[in-house]
Amino acid sequence: MKANRIRLFAILICLMALTLAACATATPDPTGLPPAPTPIPPGRISGRIEYQAPPAPASSLYVVSILDPSQWFVYDLPASDPLSFDVEVPAGMYQLYAHQSTGGPMVAAYLNPDDTLGALNVGPGEVVSDILLKFAAPQNPCQKTALPASPDGHFPALDATCTQ
Repeated sequence: MKANRIRLFAILICLMALTLAACATATPDPTGLPPAPTPIPPGRISGRIEYQAPPAPASSLYVVSILDPSQWFVYDLPASDPLSFDVEVPAGMYQLYAHQSTGGPMVAAYLNPDDTLGALNVGPGEVVSDILLKFAAPQNPCQKTALPASPDGHFPALDATCTQ
């Protein structure tokens, strides 16, 4: 009889240990939502815009994502000498170009050495500074720099053509 009590007591201890082990497992979040993602800090781009001669007219600066062209930003900059900018953007790769706000023909852009439209990469929390947007249009008699239409439809695309 005493042996049966010891066995019963041992079985009860094992059952209690198993119950405690089952309770120690991770419990699901009662909301059923995944954990919130860690926010990605934005980056910054700063620099200046140079047209043919100072002072630079009021301009619309376009910052357009290469990977997702539906992600774009426009900044209205007042006429200034020098015409500088400092903008905050999500991390990504961007093309930058500026149009004379009054609808005039002058355009400046961040260009590659061969005068094609360039791109810059901005990492999370990174500051990309001293960016120069150079005069890119109109280039008479030959427009050697092709530029896309502004994403808001205010300015048409410029084709690289020669009228000679």
